[in-house]
Amino acid sequence: MMYAPGNMDEIDIKKANRCLKDVMKPVGKRLMLGSADLGWETRRRGKYLQVHWHLAMWTRDRKKLRLKLRKVFPRTRKNEKPVQVKMVYDHGFLGYMNKAIKLPDLLRTNRKHLPELLLVLDRTEPMDLMVSRGLRLTAQFGRFALRAHWPS
Repeated sequence: MMYAPGNMDEIDIKKANRCLKDVMKPVGKRLMLGSADLGWETRRRGKYLQVHWHLAMWTRDRKKLRLKLRKVFPRTRKNEKPVQVKMVYDHGFLGYMNKAIKLPDLLRTNRKHLPELLLVLDRTEPMDLMVSRGLRLTAQFGRFALRAHWPS
């Protein structure tokens, strides 16, 4: 999902996350946790804001997961690397995955459109950026916990 400067008011993170979940159905019933990320891209076709996701998914077979994801998100001219599957060794990736934007990068490369982007973020609830499937966030004993949950 790409948005040119001047069209960022069309960004609807909740709708984008629903579309992602629908598109991911062929990948199978698996636990997923992540968030939407807004990145300023400069590519062959110009400069634009792109909504993309960083997701953690549980699997026993990374190669099989990569193949399923590549069928859903094929490589195109504008999306040269639509899928990257990496092994996770610790939880250090969680902070990066849930950052929403890379502010220092935007200040260097896109200061002119930052006010428009900040208006988008202002109308977006922080939890709306989060994407989960098969997980339930609960508050127990003074802390948050994620639990596997598949409604029947």
